[in-house]
Amino acid sequence: MIITLIIILAFAAAIYFFMQQTKFGKMPSGERLNRIKKSSNYRDGSFQNINVTPNLTEGASYYKVIKEFFLIKANL
Repeated sequence: MIITLIIILAFAAAIYFFMQQTKFGKMPSGERLNRIKKSSNYRDGSFQNINVTPNLTEGASYYKVIKEFFLIKANL
């Protein structure tokens, strides 16, 4: 039990330190930032989708999705 906990904590620490590298989450600057700002999809400080992208497809509801996921797929 203790060994498993130590392995999990070591793995979590390794992931944390790996994700702290400067290439992850670095804000664009210089030529890259200028290229981003010139994009036709970049407005108000972020990229905008060309078409509206709904969270759920037409005719679906969160209740139906959850019900199908937990009840129907669980009975495979």
